[in-house]
Amino acid sequence: MAKRRTREAWPAVIDGFSGSGLSIDAYCRRIWICRASFLCWRGTFLSGTSSVSPAAPALQSFIDLGPLRLPSARMELRLELGDGLVLTIMRG
Repeated sequence: MAKRRTREAWPAVIDGFSGSGLSIDAYCRRIWICRASFLCWRGTFLSGTSSVSPAAPALQSFIDLGPLRLPSARMELRLELGDGLVLTIMRG
């Protein structure tokens, strides 16, 4: 069963992966962590360098998109999630 880790514990987990020589899936199985959690925390801590910092900023603040109820209004929302993953929502 996967163990729940604190924010302070994740940098060591991510650094451990860097030196493991394993794939993400193999590393996560070896230390009993969820792959999705690993990817989420790795994205939170990586800041363009190979080092991780527990003081790295967490998720961004709430973004107010304003009223979205106008039926004829075109809307496009694009979220760049890192590692080339992009979520796009369009209406209109």
